[in-house]
Amino acid sequence: MDRVETVRRDLLASPHAESALPAERGNQSGFGHWGKSRSLRRASSFSASPTANPVGVRKRMDRLHSTCLRAALAVSALALLAPSAAVAGTGGATYVPPPPPAKRAKIVDGVAIPPAGAPARVKNAIAAANRIIRKPYIYGGGHGPYAGPWTRTALDRGYDCSGTISFALYGGRFLTSPLNSSGFMGWGASGIGRWITVYTNPGHAYVVIAGLRLDTSVGERASAEDQRSGRGPRWRRYSRSPAGFTARHPSGY
Repeated sequence: MDRVETVRRDLLASPHAESALPAERGNQSGFGHWGKSRSLRRASSFSASPTANPVGVRKRMDRLHSTCLRAALAVSALALLAPSAAVAGTGGATYVPPPPPAKRAKIVDGVAIPPAGAPARVKNAIAAANRIIRKPYIYGGGHGPYAGPWTRTALDRGYDCSGTISFALYGGRFLTSPLNSSGFMGWGASGIGRWITVYTNPGHAYVVIAGLRLDTSVGERASAEDQRSGRGPRWRRYSRSPAGFTARHPSGY
């Protein structure tokens, strides 16, 4: 035992005592060079290891999730803005809204004046109707064959409801021969047109052209002019209920 204690004292007195007894010096003083660097290495290893610090892992995962979510939202916003930006920048096709309803024609001294922007065929239909506007009502009138252009074809002595409509549509080149009211129920396309709509049933028919009603009868409401002019082809100032009628129109009009 004396020999062991002597060796111990010699080692402690040696200049290399710190390296000879690293663990003891480091643990005793806490300020030894070796002990300090070992402690720092342990702390660094502990904080850098993902599995050794679960709280730090959760915080990093939360930050990563938040960053990914913001990036996804930004990408979605760009995707929504991209089509319009592409259209504006490249001259691509844009949405074209449907055309507005036709402007209404006017009645001046019983004659219809078409809107300036009306298609030529609509204007011609109005002009053809103006040729017969003061004719009397005659049942079956206006159903003879048409000969030549509407501007020069011979006029009948009078016109019934479907004969009136047929001549107006002939002027716009929507018909080549007259139809009766039952025949109009299958003419053209179903529904209301933008410029021209024929309302028909087996007993009566009338037409609305550029907002004006061409009708041989007065209807539910009559103006003073309607009362004076009586039955026959006339431009009527007031609309008529479409109840009980089938609406048809020329395709595209």
